[in-house]
Amino acid sequence: MKKRDKQPEKIMLYSQRTSGENVNAALDFVKGNWRCWLKYITVFTLPFCIILGMAVDIYIDQMINDGILGELDFFGSVSAMSIYVVALAIVCAVTIALLKIHQQRENGLDGITIKELWPVLRQCLIRIIPSALFASVVIVPLYIFLNVILLFVLPGIGLIVSYCMVLPVLMIPIVYLYESKTEFRESISRGFKLGFSQIIRLGLVGFLILIVSLMAGGALSILYALVMVIKEELFNGYDFMSTLMDLFTHVMCVADTLVMMLGVSINVLAVAFHYGSVATEKDDASLEVEISNFEKL
Repeated sequence: MKKRDKQPEKIMLYSQRTSGENVNAALDFVKGNWRCWLKYITVFTLPFCIILGMAVDIYIDQMINDGILGELDFFGSVSAMSIYVVALAIVCAVTIALLKIHQQRENGLDGITIKELWPVLRQCLIRIIPSALFASVVIVPLYIFLNVILLFVLPGIGLIVSYCMVLPVLMIPIVYLYESKTEFRESISRGFKLGFSQIIRLGLVGFLILIVSLMAGGALSILYALVMVIKEELFNGYDFMSTLMDLFTHVMCVADTLVMMLGVSINVLAVAFHYGSVATEKDDASLEVEISNFEKL
C-alpha cells in the first residue's frame, strides 16, 4: 500500500508545453520510472553495446599502440554502422513502447512485465524498420552532404544549419510509431510539418538533451581515457595487470556505449513530448486520442 502512495503522477503526452517543459517531462518520466526504463533499455540493447564497445576499445587500443589512426576495413565499418543503426532503432522502439504503455495503463509502468510489454514492443519494432531504412538510405547521406557543402559555404555555422535541417526528421519515427493508423508516407509529411512548424523549440529541446547526454557520457569517457593512460604508463609489460586493465577498459567502453543509448532514449522521450505538444496545438490530437480511448471502452 505504501508503494502505491509513492507512485509517480502520470505525465500526459498530448499537452501543450514549452521546450523546457518538454525536457522536464522526459526527465520526470525517467525519474518516475527509472527501474523499468533502465531494465528494458539495458536488456534489449546490451548485446549491441557489448559488440560496439569492444570494437571501439580495440580500435582505440590499436591507435595508441601504433601511434596512428586505427585501421578498419570496409566490411568492418559497414558492420559496425549497421549494428549501430539497429541498436538506435531498438532504443527508439523500446522507448516509445514504454511511453505508450505508460499512457494506456491506469498505474503507468508500475509492475509491467515483458509479457505485457511485448505486444506493443513488437508493433513498434515492425514499424521502426521503414524509419531505420529511411534514415540509413536518405537522412545520413543527406546530413553528410549538407555538412560538406555548408562547411565551405557557411564556415562556422554550417553544422548548426545542417543540425536544424535534420532535427525535424526525428519527428518521423515518433509520428509513425505513435499514430498506429498512419501510413509511413503520411508520417513523413506529417513529421516534417510538425517538425518545421516549431523548429526553434525542437532545436532547443535537442540542444538541452544533448547537454544532458554529454554530461553523462563525458564522465565515463574521461575515466576511460584515464584508465588507458594508467595502463600504458604503469602496467605496460606486466602481463597480469595489463590483462586486468584490458578487461576493465572493455567494460568501460561497453558502459560508455550503454550510457550513450540511454541518452538516445531520453532524446526520443523529449522529442516525443515535443510531438505531443505540437500535435495538440496544431490539430488537437489530445481530443482524437480521448475519442479513440472511449471507443475502445
